[in-house]
Amino acid sequence: MLYPQLNEARALLDLSGIWQFALGNEEFDEEKMTRPLRHAETMAVPASYNDQKALAQFRDHYGYAYYQTVFRVPKTLKGQRLVLRFGSVTQSAVVYLNG
Repeated sequence: MLYPQLNEARALLDLSGIWQFALGNEEFDEEKMTRPLRHAETMAVPASYNDQKALAQFRDHYGYAYYQTVFRVPKTLKGQRLVLRFGSVTQSAVVYLNG
């Protein structure tokens, strides 16, 4: 898929930046998505978390990883069709928006 481009008919909001991050295990923990992450690390997005920290627990991690961020939709876009595009998802993702 081509990257979306800002033009007269399309707005583009980039959510790249520093997000809250926590490693999980091989079982998905839905409770992590109902509240702010405890003991969260900061992680640059988009990028591989395996390469951003020096510790082996990040480099060799296998299992779920949890990301959280807060963003606001401009008033001019409210009521419009919005699409979230995740540029670094390599396997699959479970996405929660507003809980």
